[in-house]
Amino acid sequence: MKNMADFNDSLFLNQVKTGFMDRFGHAPMAGIQSPGRINLLGEHIDYHGGHVLPAAVDLSLFLAYAPNEFSISRILALDTQEYWEGDLCAATDPIAAAPSWLVYFKGMVQQCLKILAEQGIETKAAQVAQGKN
Repeated sequence: MKNMADFNDSLFLNQVKTGFMDRFGHAPMAGIQSPGRINLLGEHIDYHGGHVLPAAVDLSLFLAYAPNEFSISRILALDTQEYWEGDLCAATDPIAAAPSWLVYFKGMVQQCLKILAEQGIETKAAQVAQGKN
C-alpha cells in the first residue's frame, strides 16, 4: 500500500485522487494499484473445464480510499461515473440489489477496511474511488 503522496509522479493516479476529492470533498488516505492479468489457454483447468495460462497485462485498476466515519461505504466508479453507497457489513447482502459492477468492489472495499485496521484505524466503512487505465 502506498500513501497518495507516493503517487505524485503518475498522471493517472492523480486523476483518481482528483476524482476522489471532487466526490468526497477531502483527500484520500491511501491508494492501491492492482496490476491486470488475463488467462490464456494452457496452464490449468478453469471452472468450465478449459485449460488456461495466467499472464500479466499492462493495464491496472487503481483505488483511492479513506475511512468513513459512518457505517455507510461510498463507492465511485470514475470510468462510468456510477456511484453507490450502502452498508457492506450488514447481515443481509447489500450487493444483491446493487448494480452489477459493484460485485467486484465488495472484496476490494473489505480489503481496504482490513488495511486500515492493520494501521490502527478501526472503521466499518470506507470511501473509495476506482479508476482503470
